[in-house]
Amino acid sequence: MRISNSELVRANAELERRVAERSAAIEESERQLSLAQLYAGAGTWDWRIDTDRVHWSDSCRDLYGHDPNSTSTCRADWIASLHPADRGMADRAIQDCLTRGGTHLHVLYRITHPDKGLRWLEGRGHVTYDEAGRPLRATGLAIDVTERRLAEEAVRENEGRLAAIFAQAEVGLSEIGLDGRFRRVNDRLCALLGRSRDDLLGLGVQDVTHPDDLARNLPLFASLVEVGDVFSIEKRYLRPDGTHFWAVSSVSRILGAGGEPLGVIAVTVDLTERRDAEDRLRAAHDEAVRARAGAEEANRAKSRFLAAASHDLRQPVTAANLFINLLRRRPLGPAEIALVEPLASSLGNLTGMLNGLLQVARLEAGILSAEPRDFPLDELLQRLFDEFREAARLTGLCLQVPPVRLNVRSDPLLVELILRNLLSNALKYTRAGSVSVLARAGDGHVAVAVTDTGPGIAPGDLERIFEEYYQGADVARDHSRGFGIGLATARRVAALLGTRIEVSSEPGRGSTFSLCLPLGAIPDAASPATVLDTAPDLLAGCSALVIDDEPLVLQAIELMLASWGVRVQVARTLEQVGAVLAGLDHPLDIVVADYSLGHGQCGTDAVAAARRRGAWAAVLLTGDTSPERLAEARRSGCHLLHKPVTAEVLETLLRTVCRERREVSSS
Repeated sequence: MRISNSELVRANAELERRVAERSAAIEESERQLSLAQLYAGAGTWDWRIDTDRVHWSDSCRDLYGHDPNSTSTCRADWIASLHPADRGMADRAIQDCLTRGGTHLHVLYRITHPDKGLRWLEGRGHVTYDEAGRPLRATGLAIDVTERRLAEEAVRENEGRLAAIFAQAEVGLSEIGLDGRFRRVNDRLCALLGRSRDDLLGLGVQDVTHPDDLARNLPLFASLVEVGDVFSIEKRYLRPDGTHFWAVSSVSRILGAGGEPLGVIAVTVDLTERRDAEDRLRAAHDEAVRARAGAEEANRAKSRFLAAASHDLRQPVTAANLFINLLRRRPLGPAEIALVEPLASSLGNLTGMLNGLLQVARLEAGILSAEPRDFPLDELLQRLFDEFREAARLTGLCLQVPPVRLNVRSDPLLVELILRNLLSNALKYTRAGSVSVLARAGDGHVAVAVTDTGPGIAPGDLERIFEEYYQGADVARDHSRGFGIGLATARRVAALLGTRIEVSSEPGRGSTFSLCLPLGAIPDAASPATVLDTAPDLLAGCSALVIDDEPLVLQAIELMLASWGVRVQVARTLEQVGAVLAGLDHPLDIVVADYSLGHGQCGTDAVAAARRRGAWAAVLLTGDTSPERLAEARRSGCHLLHKPVTAEVLETLLRTVCRERREVSSS
């Protein structure tokens, strides 16, 4: 059969087309293979064992960092391209495979890439043999496994580090499976739980947890496994002997490469010492609470004692002062005067000492507190002037207290206590000359200065004079000058008020003690004070009711008022007050009542009853200087005098009240 030329041409063209398509497919396949090798970090190799020639793909050459234009190499060239430490191992692995007729080659080795440095490669291949069993050819892959090897080494390092931590840790460590059972434990945890490692590895968390703590523990464990919520829990662990101990466990999750939970790690710290310390601390706290309660009760008892002592001690002193005053007002001969004056002086010293001691005791008991308010300074200074002018006159001193129209903001009772102590101290130590009390305002404050012309104070004693019972190195122990508690009390009370007492002195010329107080609201305008009318007929003919549960005080006040021309009725109890008022056939003008009448009765009730019968002047006498009691007394609208009361102070107050009432009546 003859084939025409045209048919041959067509057949040849078809053949060429098919060859071209097949070649293109092969090229595309090789391109795809090269890309796959590139992205997989792999390359192919073909070793003709019989001729010892090795052909590497381009990707394989890239793995080794070889020149892509280099010719095929031999086995020795490949061995030389390996890391020196791995050459012998790799050569032996190949030789062993060929010697025993193995078909699978597998070698893990290192190379030094010219650009990338040390890399790990894994070689895998298939060996074919001829009919006589001689190796002919090996074909396979070289894969870059550097990242995998580094990860494996990191895992091994972590495992080693974890093993070292488990072995050396001073706290309990455990690895726990998702089922809650121990997979690994360290010696410290075994010691804490009193179990061997083998015992613990057969148990779960619930087996060593106190039953009362499981309800808290298990939900936390489940949440950790499911969500990853790390938690810490203080709980009780059980030992085989039935005892338990407190520990805190901090638990976190172990994740696999894909983020899946593999188990948990627990760190367990024994809290026995801390718990014991907390128990001791609680016991100490409870003891402190009991001690504080005892101290508070002791303070309350001290307060009750001070209140009772203040009242009981001041009563006889008040009576003695009044009786001495009555005696001094009588015509006396020189012999009687020689007896009465020292007695009056001693009684005055006793009065000052008693007041000072009681205030010191109140400070020590912590029951003296400040209640600041705005008040006129002049009233306080005038009251002190009235109290001390007779003492100044008897010693030949000029007492100067100029009027001042200033209000200060502080506790008037405590300010009066300080200034009374300063003024009393100045009068006691000044032999001749004068004592003055001056007040000056400036920069939002008022400085009240007590200045004397006494002996002065040595520079080395300017601080020591504020110590209790210190009177100065150059002063003999003269109790007529007090017992040295005035300045100590004054400084401590000043601290309660948030201020301090400043002192300046020049030995031989005198001293100045000053107290700085906040300036109060501007006082209302007032008419100038008139001169106190001391004519005896101011009190003469007035009717008075005196109430005191102390018979001597009651008698002394009754006699004193009677000596001033006052008609006096007396009572010791509220019941007697009612009886006296019911029997009165004339108006009542004045009521003088002790604040504390005993048996729970209060003088303010007696005052209220007297006012209902027309009394227009009310005076409360009290030995209680507590701010609460004084505030209560003053809320009653009464004039307040502190025991021990002197005749001069009582007379001055009553005459002032009478004068003011007369002025109001005549206006």
